[in-house]
Order: sequence, then structure tokens, then C-alpha cells
Amino acid sequence: MSRYEDRINASGAQFFAISTDDFSGASYIPDRPEIKFPILFDASKETVAQYGILAGNLPHPSTFVIDADGIIRWKQVNENYTSRPPAETVLAQVEALGS
Repeated sequence: MSRYEDRINASGAQFFAISTDDFSGASYIPDRPEIKFPILFDASKETVAQYGILAGNLPHPSTFVIDADGIIRWKQVNENYTSRPPAETVLAQVEALGS
């Protein structure tokens, strides 16, 4: 998503990730300068539980597009942690909100 930073900013969207690791899991971030978005840490897993994506003790990899009113307009939830939607797909959903 970092390569689409200009288009994300132009759309008025905000992009962030939620990790269920505790904050000590953040130690890898300085070694990954391509990560330019905020990562929120939710070790209690309350947030992922509220979104219904908690499977046992781990969340399903998920992507949500939420509008300015807090309504989920698009989502993709995967069981396989290696499966993610292409950045272009997510960006198209974000830009469609402005239509």
C-alpha cells in the first residue's frame, strides 16, 4: 500500500494495521522502512473480536474499507494468513467511496 500513498492521501482515506501482538512485537518496524502507516497493537484482541474475525486465539487476516460514518463498505476475510487482497483492489474500493 505504501506505493499508493499519494492516491490514498488524495482520497482522504487513512490506512492502518492492527496487530494482536503485544507492543514488544513492534521491534521489527525500524528494520522495515517501507511500513509508513500506523500499526495499532491490540494484545487483548478486543478489536478483532468485535469485528468477528477472531478464530481461536488468532485473527483471520482481514481487510476492511470503512466509510467516514464508520460503516463497513467492503471487506475481505481470509482463513489463510498468506492470502491478502491486491493493493489495487483495496485502493479501488477506497476511491469508490468518493464517487
